[in-house]
Amino acid sequence: MVKVEPPTGDPARGAGRVGETNPRFALHNRSRRSIAVNLQLSAGQDVVHRLAEQVDVVVTNLRPSVLVR
Repeated sequence: MVKVEPPTGDPARGAGRVGETNPRFALHNRSRRSIAVNLQLSAGQDVVHRLAEQVDVVVTNLRPSVLVR
Protein backbone atom coordinates (compact mmCIF):
# COMPACT_ATOMS: atom_id res chain seq x y z
CA MET A 1 0.00 0.00 0.00
CA VAL A 2 1.23 3.47 -0.86
CA LYS A 3 -0.14 6.48 0.98
CA VAL A 4 -0.01 9.81 -0.86
CA GLU A 5 0.51 12.75 1.48
CA PRO A 6 0.86 16.50 0.91
CA PRO A 7 4.41 17.91 0.88
CA THR A 8 3.96 19.02 4.50
CA GLY A 9 3.06 15.47 5.55
CA ASP A 10 -0.12 14.07 7.04
CA PRO A 11 -1.48 16.48 9.67
CA ALA A 12 -2.38 13.49 11.85
CA ARG A 13 1.31 12.77 12.42
CA GLY A 14 1.50 15.47 15.10
CA ALA A 15 -1.83 14.98 16.86
CA GLY A 16 -1.56 12.79 19.95
CA ARG A 17 2.22 12.70 20.09
CA VAL A 18 3.95 10.89 22.91
CA GLY A 19 7.51 12.13 22.81
CA GLU A 20 8.81 11.77 19.26
CA THR A 21 6.09 9.44 17.98
CA ASN A 22 2.34 9.24 17.60
CA PRO A 23 1.39 5.66 18.53
CA ARG A 24 -2.09 5.84 16.95
CA PHE A 25 -0.71 7.20 13.68
CA ALA A 26 2.07 4.58 13.67
CA LEU A 27 -0.42 1.76 14.24
CA HIS A 28 -2.86 3.01 11.62
CA ASN A 29 -0.12 3.37 9.00
CA ARG A 30 1.81 0.22 9.84
CA SER A 31 3.38 -1.50 6.80
CA ARG A 32 2.46 1.40 4.51
CA ARG A 33 4.87 3.21 2.30
CA SER A 34 4.20 6.90 1.78
CA ILE A 35 5.09 9.52 -0.77
CA ALA A 36 4.78 13.29 -0.48
CA VAL A 37 3.24 14.77 -3.61
CA ASN A 38 1.98 18.26 -4.41
CA LEU A 39 -1.29 17.52 -6.20
CA GLN A 40 -1.66 21.17 -7.19
CA LEU A 41 1.19 20.74 -9.70
CA SER A 42 0.70 18.85 -12.95
CA ALA A 43 3.94 16.92 -12.28
CA GLY A 44 2.50 15.74 -8.95
CA GLN A 45 -0.74 14.71 -10.61
CA ASP A 46 1.25 12.74 -13.20
CA VAL A 47 3.02 10.84 -10.41
CA VAL A 48 -0.30 9.85 -8.82
CA HIS A 49 -1.79 8.86 -12.19
CA ARG A 50 1.19 6.57 -12.87
CA LEU A 51 0.81 5.01 -9.42
CA ALA A 52 -2.93 4.51 -9.96
CA GLU A 53 -2.29 2.63 -13.21
CA GLN A 54 -0.36 -0.03 -11.26
CA VAL A 55 -2.83 -0.73 -8.44
CA ASP A 56 -6.04 -2.71 -8.02
CA VAL A 57 -7.76 -0.36 -5.55
CA VAL A 58 -7.63 3.39 -4.92
CA VAL A 59 -9.03 4.77 -1.64
CA THR A 60 -9.50 8.51 -1.35
CA ASN A 61 -11.12 11.05 0.92
CA LEU A 62 -11.56 13.62 -1.86
CA ARG A 63 -15.02 14.65 -2.99
CA PRO A 64 -16.09 13.15 -6.35
CA SER A 65 -16.11 16.61 -7.98
CA VAL A 66 -12.47 17.11 -6.96
CA LEU A 67 -11.50 13.73 -8.41
CA VAL A 68 -13.08 14.63 -11.75
CA ARG A 69 -10.97 17.79 -11.93
